[in-house]
Amino acid sequence: MLITIHLLAQNKQRHIFNFQRKFQSFLSSITGIHGNNTPYHYNGKSIIPWTFSLPFFKHNLIEIKIGTPITDIGMKVLEHLAIKNIVQLGQEQYKVAQMVVDKNNYDGTSKNILVKTLSPIVVQHQVPSEDTYFLFPNNKLWKKIINNNIKSKLLGLNIIGENEFVPIDVKIKISKPYQIFYKKEEIVSYYYGIAGQLYITGEPHVLKHLEEIGIGYGNSKGLGMVQIIKNIREGDINAV
Repeated sequence: MLITIHLLAQNKQRHIFNFQRKFQSFLSSITGIHGNNTPYHYNGKSIIPWTFSLPFFKHNLIEIKIGTPITDIGMKVLEHLAIKNIVQLGQEQYKVAQMVVDKNNYDGTSKNILVKTLSPIVVQHQVPSEDTYFLFPNNKLWKKIINNNIKSKLLGLNIIGENEFVPIDVKIKISKPYQIFYKKEEIVSYYYGIAGQLYITGEPHVLKHLEEIGIGYGNSKGLGMVQIIKNIREGDINAV
């Protein structure tokens, strides 16, 4: 399920401090899902079943997109917004101006798509007994880790079976480095990734879920949400 909400901005604001953390907390408070308190797991890893975009400021409105493959989660969000008409982000309250259930942009059959990032794609690699590293597309592990994350989510959410996952291939069309600030209590973290447009090749039963689950690390923190902007038909001269 894909949802777009528009909030009324306060005093012509163009920024929400620590937005990723605040909106993640808002979704957790509605659904009751956070950390290890989730019914979804894969190989000992907890799966949080949503992703969301950066906030986009348009005149006096703030647009936020939410993706989840679990319909019950989407319905809980919609019900809360309809009843409360308020989004609580930290100490600030924002009135809901509009909410819309969006159509999935995947056509159901294409094996090649062009996507744009709605929040930066972050890929982490942790070496045992060493630090965690942020990887970029020029690293040979970048695609492998992306596929491992997608597989974990699809299997952990019981969307596909163990033998049904087929890895995707990713080629960069346009990208730029992107840094995200994330503060939880007194701990400040910085995440480094990319924003832009990507060509993705894969099987329909995998591609159709990418808008709802996201790509890369930290999807439930508002990282890695993508939107399909073109379904590329076989033989299209503009395809990669």
